[in-house]
Amino acid sequence: MDPEERRLPKGHPIHRHSVVRSDTAAVGRLAAAYFLERRFVHYAYVGEVQGFMWSVRRGEAFARAVREAGFECRIYGALKTAEQEDAGLERPRLCAWLNALPKPVALLAAMDNRGRQVMDACAWAGLNVPRDIAVLGVDNDDDLCETTAPAMSSILLDAERASYEAARHLDEMMRGMTRERRVITYGPAQVIARRSTDTTQIADVVVVKALEFIAVNACAGIGVPEVVRHVGASRRLAEQRFRTQLGRTILDEIRRVRMERVCTLLRETNQAIGEIARQCGFESESHLGSVFRREHGCTMRDFRKRE
Repeated sequence: MDPEERRLPKGHPIHRHSVVRSDTAAVGRLAAAYFLERRFVHYAYVGEVQGFMWSVRRGEAFARAVREAGFECRIYGALKTAEQEDAGLERPRLCAWLNALPKPVALLAAMDNRGRQVMDACAWAGLNVPRDIAVLGVDNDDDLCETTAPAMSSILLDAERASYEAARHLDEMMRGMTRERRVITYGPAQVIARRSTDTTQIADVVVVKALEFIAVNACAGIGVPEVVRHVGASRRLAEQRFRTQLGRTILDEIRRVRMERVCTLLRETNQAIGEIARQCGFESESHLGSVFRREHGCTMRDFRKRE
């Protein structure tokens, strides 16, 4: 833990030692970029309950990136001591604050556990996640993120790289190669998208219907004709509106959703490549392999090892 977060005095001996520190501002910027890409207009941030500086900085970076894009970000106020110790005492105030936010709103929670508290408060307040409030956590705690309702999207931190750098620095110290204090900084790796942010801020009903249909059925082997029939518009009109709103074709979106699912299964399961190909609507393992190499520049096995 960074000694600064423990509010230790500057003269404390621990400040002479190396430290591993998360680039918390980069986390905030990534969260903003993720939501801005999804065309949200309203933004909010709920910090860690004890008000550590990393949480404050994360919220400031998120709000700054949002403001630079021309939008406002509302930040939830600091907790009273009693509220820090008992989430039940805080819930009425959090529910009232969430209710007062303009909707729909993109909300970043400082960490996954705080995101779960936000989602619990949404349920108490009768707010729908993600339709009213899209919730994004930080840390990608699988046990926590997969057991919220709906499953919570989260930012995965590059802790593996930090561990490697810390171990290398320790090895250098033990070999007498260095006695120098180092600050090892690691940033976010990526957003792991789940249902809590699975929404769009596009007003065009035809495009929204198409996106919703593709999100559910992309891995079932659908093509453009099935999407067009579902939205009840001509193919030319549907494609035109899709390109206007998203800058890509309907087929591009089907392929994107399929590949996103492939990456999730590679990252989070030990399923065989052939089974993943079958589940994601590809003709064969070899077909998926060639598409994957073209898009990612590596094999699926290499991707799985790296992730």
